[in-house]
Amino acid sequence: IIFSVHILPFLFVTMSGHSDLNEHVELQGLECLNERPADSIAKIFPPSGGLLQSDTDAQLLMNIPFKQAVKVHSIVFTSPADGRRPNRVKLFVNNRVMDFGVAEETAGTQEAKLAWTPHGDGKATATVNTRFVKFQDVRNICIFVCDNLEDAPTSAISSISFIGSPLEGLNINDLKSCSGCPNCPKP
Repeated sequence: IIFSVHILPFLFVTMSGHSDLNEHVELQGLECLNERPADSIAKIFPPSGGLLQSDTDAQLLMNIPFKQAVKVHSIVFTSPADGRRPNRVKLFVNNRVMDFGVAEETAGTQEAKLAWTPHGDGKATATVNTRFVKFQDVRNICIFVCDNLEDAPTSAISSISFIGSPLEGLNINDLKSCSGCPNCPKP
C-alpha cells in the first residue's frame, strides 16, 4: 500500500496520517562526506532548493538528524534525469555512520536499488518504501549513496523528502527549565 501520491517534484498528497517530515529535519546538524566544496547538503532541503553533487567519485555519505523522533514510511529522492542519479543506497537508522569503509562493509537497516521515474522538467524521482517496523523511532538517518546509474564520475541529488509522521510527545527543543518543581534541579 502506498500512502503518498507524487504529483509534482515537491508536492505530495498524503493519506493515513503520513506527511512530509522535512520540517522536522535539524538543518544545523546535517553532514555530508564527499560533497563538492561549492555544494552543501542543506541545498536539498526546503527552503533552499539546489543541487548536492559528489566530489571525487560517485559516493555520498549523508547524516540527517531530526528535531524529534519520527516514523519514516518512505523516502523520495529527486535528481537530474541523467546518469548522475543514485543507483543503490544504504539506509542506517539511529547509527551515525560517517566513514565510507564502515558504510561499505556494514549491512544497513535497509538497502535499495532505486527505480527512477523521469518527469518532463529534466528531473526524475525514486521512492524507497521503508520496512516500516524498522523506521518507527528515527532520530537520525545516514544515507550512503553506493554508486550511480551510468558510472558517471559524480552523483547528484536535487532533493530528499521523508514521508511519515512525527512521534507524539516530547520535542527536546521545546524543553524549558522550571523553578519551584520539587523534581527539577534549581536553576
